[in-house]
Amino acid sequence: MLMRIAGFATQISVIRKTARSSRSLETVILATFQRRIERCLTMYNAFESEKPAPLSALFDQVFGLGRVGYVAAGLDGEVYMQAHPKLETATTPESNFFEETLVNPSVLNLLRRRGEIDCGGVQYFAVGYGDFVQLILPYGSGHLSIGVESDRDVPALASQISNLIEGERGLR
Repeated sequence: MLMRIAGFATQISVIRKTARSSRSLETVILATFQRRIERCLTMYNAFESEKPAPLSALFDQVFGLGRVGYVAAGLDGEVYMQAHPKLETATTPESNFFEETLVNPSVLNLLRRRGEIDCGGVQYFAVGYGDFVQLILPYGSGHLSIGVESDRDVPALASQISNLIEGERGLR
């Protein structure tokens, strides 16, 4: 954390010096953010690649459990997402992408760390949004994320998906 803060302090110092020397502070800040946005867009464009066959089969099995609108996996820096063809939602692929690359891995990491202290690990966590529930489970070194209807029995679904994951490991 201190390294990160020191990095930001250095960036601010460079921005101030550059702004004084030739360009306005606004121009320098905009250029900095543009580079960061371009990096994010590069990552975003890369996520539309095909899912590996085992992951595709797992997604099909999860959708087969019924009343599942969305399945995603974050593995080794790659994000794979698939919405049910009949899903109507206000969320966008872009917001889902950032949820899968930033939010879910971060929260899962925190929960894993806490769970490993004296709770026996973490099996899953769920976020109850207004229109649906997002269920997130550890999956290998990453996570599996499933969007379901709000009235779904989340603990039962988490158990079913854990069984699918265990079955998949047995096939490897």
